[in-house]
Amino acid sequence: MKKLLGSVLVLLMIGLIGTAAAQLIEERLNETGQAIDDLRARNAQLLSPENFGDAVENYERASKEFRSGASSANVDKYLQRANDAVRQAAYVLDIAEKMFLKMLEARQACQEVEASTYAPEQYARAQKKLEDAVAYLEKGKNEAAEERAVESEGLFRDAELLAIKENIIGKPERAISEALDNDADEYAPVTLQKAKDLAMQAESILNKDRYAANDAMQKAEESMYQSRMALYITSRAKNLEKSASGYETLYLDIQGYLTRVVRELNLDPQYDNGMGPPIIEMAQTIKSILETNREESLRMNEAIVEKNHMIDSLQTLSDSLGKELSQLQGNYNEELERQKKLEEARKRQQAKFDRIFSLFTQSEAVTMIETNDLIIRLKGLTFPPGKATLSPESYGLLSKVLSAIQEFPGCMIMVEGHTDSYGREAANQALSEERAASVRTYLLANDASLTAEMVKAVGYGEDRPVASNETAEGRAENRRIEIIIKNAKKDTF
Repeated sequence: MKKLLGSVLVLLMIGLIGTAAAQLIEERLNETGQAIDDLRARNAQLLSPENFGDAVENYERASKEFRSGASSANVDKYLQRANDAVRQAAYVLDIAEKMFLKMLEARQACQEVEASTYAPEQYARAQKKLEDAVAYLEKGKNEAAEERAVESEGLFRDAELLAIKENIIGKPERAISEALDNDADEYAPVTLQKAKDLAMQAESILNKDRYAANDAMQKAEESMYQSRMALYITSRAKNLEKSASGYETLYLDIQGYLTRVVRELNLDPQYDNGMGPPIIEMAQTIKSILETNREESLRMNEAIVEKNHMIDSLQTLSDSLGKELSQLQGNYNEELERQKKLEEARKRQQAKFDRIFSLFTQSEAVTMIETNDLIIRLKGLTFPPGKATLSPESYGLLSKVLSAIQEFPGCMIMVEGHTDSYGREAANQALSEERAASVRTYLLANDASLTAEMVKAVGYGEDRPVASNETAEGRAENRRIEIIIKNAKKDTF
């Protein structure tokens, strides 16, 4: 009986030891898995692919052996190989993150302008050089790795420029090509040449400064306009050639457009001596109308002055009658006091808004009131292209915004982000939301009286323009942050 009991205790101890060993191996597996996740977050699959691949392969093999109930020695063999690969990958990453910094920045810039789509061959060559640099680094050949990294950086920068050009200049070039295919060089050579010159100017701007996209885009859009003009002129000219009465038809078309204008002025144009006389008559009529309006405006101002004098006279008469209507004096005084309080409240309200309006220069913000809401349209708050990061130069302007908000304690604040229509709609929507969120975060961080419930952020992307997206100035106005103080007017009156 004692011998049997001893055997049971031995088996129980072996089982407990086996369970503890399994738990220890599982903890080591978890630690290695976390180390691999950390490497992945540092982009090890790009910067140390061989070591990272070895780490993942041996880790997965160790995990499989452990789940199948293999011996701890067998699991430990693969786990040790995985950890060795993790350490080697981390070592390579420490070097790569310093040595390849400029190359990686150039690659990131390429990705932001979608160079793999707009300049695929150049991007592929840059990527191949990057892979060569990484391979040399993993072999410990640092000098060769650095040399390939410099070459890769240059290729990535070239690919970035090509992508920017394709994105901006590709459209006018295709428009010019379409015009050429339709014989615009024969029928509208002057207009087509303008389109070509403007496209060349856009390319020249980008060659000097690849990030001067707004200026280049303006030239590109003007070029496309000239190309469309050339196509239209060519189409009309070809139609004229096809018909013996083509020139007559063109003349009559122009005459019809002009007639629609001059008849709005109650004129009866005659074209037997050309279009000059009707146009002159139209100009004279418009001038006469303007002069008449000016005279009428003067008469109205005189009438207003006269009415003001009449009001003064009536006020004097009212004072005189007031003496005779003493029985109404009490009610009158009460009403007068009420009006006085209302006027004082209006003055206080106006003074508050005047203080806020004076906070901002014309280049910093436009302030306005809609219904009961105060809107601060931040013209001077800018972000890096495609980014939502606030620069230190923005803090002064945002400090003024906080000063305005503090005039209306307890009011709800809405931060709206808007973009222009350049780029993809989904990207613009996301960017507007991120920029609004950045400003919201700043406001909450710098005003302890504001709570998260009081300040909301929303992005409208390109859906609510305040100006035309056809010009650089219009797009600049559309890229904006608006701060809306809800019920500001109602709150102050």
